[in-house]
Amino acid sequence: HISVHSSMVFGQVQKSSLNNQGLVTAGATTVAYLVLYCGYDKATKQFKISQKMKEIFSFKNTRFSLNEINKVFGLSGLSLYGMSILSWLTRVGANNVGPTTRYTMFTSGLALITAHGCYSLLAYTDRFTAKYSPSKRLAMVLGPLAATAAWAGRVDKAYAKNGVPLGLLLALLHFVSMEWDPVAKIPKCRPFGYTSMFIAGAAVVLYAVKRLL
Repeated sequence: HISVHSSMVFGQVQKSSLNNQGLVTAGATTVAYLVLYCGYDKATKQFKISQKMKEIFSFKNTRFSLNEINKVFGLSGLSLYGMSILSWLTRVGANNVGPTTRYTMFTSGLALITAHGCYSLLAYTDRFTAKYSPSKRLAMVLGPLAATAAWAGRVDKAYAKNGVPLGLLLALLHFVSMEWDPVAKIPKCRPFGYTSMFIAGAAVVLYAVKRLL
């Protein structure tokens, strides 16, 4: 049985403490999704990285470019959030990944998720209507709930025991419901996008197992 609060997940760190190792990890994760997720062409099922990067950063189609960048923010944020919890639960890289690095990864992930959520709420307000599937409408509700729970756990350790893991679970469910294919009955997205689901899913499952033991 484990009891979670911010000092146990991230260690004894100052709330304002961020370090270079965590920021580099966040940057590398974001670049990886930009290249390997956005660089994949769904129509041909092949990587066309150079072509896709030109399409995104030319901003010829501003909505397309912003949507792709927003997806990168969401996927990177979910991965960093999950990695910060996985690092604590498994002690993987314990000699190199200290409390401040975990805290930096979590904070970076939460910032990216928040940016993703704010853009999505502004750009996709019509997803609350019957025009979209129930799963996508559910996703638009789960996203803000995930960010709220995670921020509560970050700013006040009285809420961290439940807020930090609950935020990750809700963020994972947001991803699954947003990408849910009602015909195939599974979430469907570009291949590298599943990486974030597996990372967050592994963290949630391992946390639940440790709570039960």
